[in-house]
Amino acid sequence: MIARRIGLIGAGLAALSMHASAAPAAGHACYVIGMGLVSGLDNTGDDFEKIPFTAQALKGYLQRLGVIDFKIDPARHSVAAVMVTANIPSCAQPGDAFAPPLDVTVSAMGTATSLAHGMLLPTSLQGPDNQVYAVASGPLAACAANSPHSDTHACIVAGARMRQPSDP
Repeated sequence: MIARRIGLIGAGLAALSMHASAAPAAGHACYVIGMGLVSGLDNTGDDFEKIPFTAQALKGYLQRLGVIDFKIDPARHSVAAVMVTANIPSCAQPGDAFAPPLDVTVSAMGTATSLAHGMLLPTSLQGPDNQVYAVASGPLAACAANSPHSDTHACIVAGARMRQPSDP
């Protein structure tokens, strides 16, 4: 099931990257996507032994922050790998200083059983042209009470900001 879920995500990313090869035209909405990490989960995150990708991503994230010697406890399931998506409205353009914050949808990719009370670590969101258009982060909240995947699916209202041209 996990391999199938990851395989579907890979196929979705391939379809996304083949869907368009240029920046969105003015007046058209643009869907952006990124792979991120949710931390602060109460033993409901990914099993690092079954999904070693999450542990590798966490180590890489911490190394970029300058944390070199960090031991990951495989028994603690406090982190989950997630897919993060948002829709840039047609009125917003990359680098627009006055663009409104974007609502973000977060979905578990691995063995996480719940994203409740989690925090999305800063995640770059790329468009179909592989350019970073926005950065998402923040505390997760339930999207809809009747969602069939409500435990592994979450939202962040106004959780992403458009990237400015001077941002790294």
